[in-house]
Amino acid sequence: MKLQETLLCGLGPLSGSSTGHLALHDLKTGTSLSTYKQSTSSVHNTAVVETQNGQGGYILSSQADKPILNVYHFQKDQLAQRIVLPERVTCVASDTRGHYCAAGTANGRIYLWEVPSGVMLNSWEAHFRRVHVLKFTTDDAAIVSASDDSGVSVWSVASLVDNQLQHELPVPYCNLSDHTLPVLDVVCGSGLFPDCRLVTCSQDHSVKIWDLSSSSRTLLGTFTFSHPIQMIAMDSAQRVIFAASGAGHVHRINLFKPDQNNRGMEAVTGDTSSSEAEIIVGQPITSLCISYTSTHLLVGTASGSILIYDLESHQLLRSIATHKDKGLAVTYLQCMLKPVDHDTKEKDPIPLRPVIPFQRMRDLKARETHQVMVMIPPRVEESKSRSISSDEVFAGQSYFLSPPSQSRRVGLNSNARVAELEEEVAQLRAALGQAKGINDSMWETMVQTMLPKNNPTPSTAGADDMVVDSSPARTKRARKAN
Repeated sequence: MKLQETLLCGLGPLSGSSTGHLALHDLKTGTSLSTYKQSTSSVHNTAVVETQNGQGGYILSSQADKPILNVYHFQKDQLAQRIVLPERVTCVASDTRGHYCAAGTANGRIYLWEVPSGVMLNSWEAHFRRVHVLKFTTDDAAIVSASDDSGVSVWSVASLVDNQLQHELPVPYCNLSDHTLPVLDVVCGSGLFPDCRLVTCSQDHSVKIWDLSSSSRTLLGTFTFSHPIQMIAMDSAQRVIFAASGAGHVHRINLFKPDQNNRGMEAVTGDTSSSEAEIIVGQPITSLCISYTSTHLLVGTASGSILIYDLESHQLLRSIATHKDKGLAVTYLQCMLKPVDHDTKEKDPIPLRPVIPFQRMRDLKARETHQVMVMIPPRVEESKSRSISSDEVFAGQSYFLSPPSQSRRVGLNSNARVAELEEEVAQLRAALGQAKGINDSMWETMVQTMLPKNNPTPSTAGADDMVVDSSPARTKRARKAN
């Protein structure tokens, strides 16, 4: 399997009743790989579970105008099922393993379901106003919720699913309340909870970085801008943050800078000079993400175009204009490796991950007696389908690092090189056969010419004085007669 980076984008109308869709693109060429129709989702209303552990992935997309959750599988571009929700939701999130799904509503309530069984594990009033965004931490141990009430809450998943705490109101692990206006986006840093960091942005023109590992939930830094910040993106190494405003400006925030002696690096805690780099898009920005390899910045606009910038130079490399000027805005962007089960031509398709319709209300009896559906694939088939040789890894690395204009040329050069090496091997084999023939003829000649000289025949002149002694081994040996 060739390593291929793909881009999943969601498109929906910012206003009106137009029907949107989801699309999977090849990030390097911009080619459309699949289109998932009948989906009208807004910002933060799409969640993805990637293909892993021998089970196929899926896409969850809540509809903006109705309490419906659409489910799509990567193996088919058709709608798999529609799940009726208790009410219309404003945001959706799923953990990376596909065990839990969380949804927030306009009145501040959060729902938590178990995906393989459909059981509603918890439902509680988390905020006073609309829940704008939900995010799971990278280890799926906590849920972070941000609301229009300017508050950010962190909830432990273990306490939310604990059977002994079902009759009690959930208590957040911590509350982050330094913003003064609605919080619009949250990014969870890498690391195990609570040894991780959070980045939040708000309409109060600020971006804040929090440390959850300390007892006081320390605010590490605050960066202020001239425009309200609507969305943020951070690279996997936590070196840089990109903050986008609705006016079409993307600000770069460097989290490290050279120290005073220029001998090392030191952390940045809100210095305005660290965010002086800026990308002017020139149109409203509706989504933002960083590529899987942390080399490109992808910006989705209200016109439906996707702009791809170089992460270091901020140069516009190319754009994906397939969905431009169709009355749809890019509401969701995520880069990932091409799903293994995306190719429908596979003889042995990967089993689909079970997604059971969600309960619309809490049922304690159903929770106690519920059964979780788990697809256990054969180990042999899984190892065959997931095994990647070193040659494929190097080929994928060159595919990532090579520019788009050279990708085809690299392929042609490699094919020509293979043909050249095969021809050289054939010539070497012919030369080896010829040399072996010459060596055999020389050996036979030497044996025929040198053997008579080393073993002369006995002369007939002394035959009378010689007596032939015949041994039991019938060896010919001459002895002198006494």
